[in-house]
Amino acid sequence: MIFAERFKELRKRKGLTQTQLADALGVHLQTVSKWERGVACPGIDALAALAEHFEVPVSRIYFGIEPEERVIALPQAKKRRRRSFTFIAACALLCVTAILLAVLLPPALSVDKTVFAVTADGVVYDVGEGEWFSPAEPSRNGYDFLGWTDENGVYQPIPLQITSDIEIFPTYRPKEYTIDLWLNGGRVSGDVPQSFTVESGSVTLPVPDKAG
Repeated sequence: MIFAERFKELRKRKGLTQTQLADALGVHLQTVSKWERGVACPGIDALAALAEHFEVPVSRIYFGIEPEERVIALPQAKKRRRRSFTFIAACALLCVTAILLAVLLPPALSVDKTVFAVTADGVVYDVGEGEWFSPAEPSRNGYDFLGWTDENGVYQPIPLQITSDIEIFPTYRPKEYTIDLWLNGGRVSGDVPQSFTVESGSVTLPVPDKAG
């Protein structure tokens, strides 16, 4: 059981709310909340005040150690108290150091990972080695998106596991539409195209002739 859990258990055993305990110790409510959430550790004076308030040894609050019950002479008790304060100071310093390292240490220092450049439709992304990459599906007016290919025209499965630098390109197919031309008894002379390929603009249809 960590300090935060022991602290919360002792407070509840006393039947106190966080506000009541904060008032009794003369600290802010946010301070008590941070102790219970493990965001911060109490200092030397605060640990001593907690031990006195809960009527338990500091070693039990901080490490959950139950001391043996025995009679201690006054000189030995004073010596024990000095050791206790030294122990508390060391524990508080260790706790503060751990929190500062967790907050301030840059993630880049904790993980040595290779990063590759993945270029999708001209946009460059930094992707870690072995990670899976899924680019957003592009769109183009008048075309259906078919998938992603590499520089050799080979289709790449998406998501793509990255093991090196790579550039992928979107591939499209023109949309196909069917136009039914009703002649209504007329006829069209000459060579009539059966299909039109138009990226933009309009299509000019042949004009039929009809006798009479």
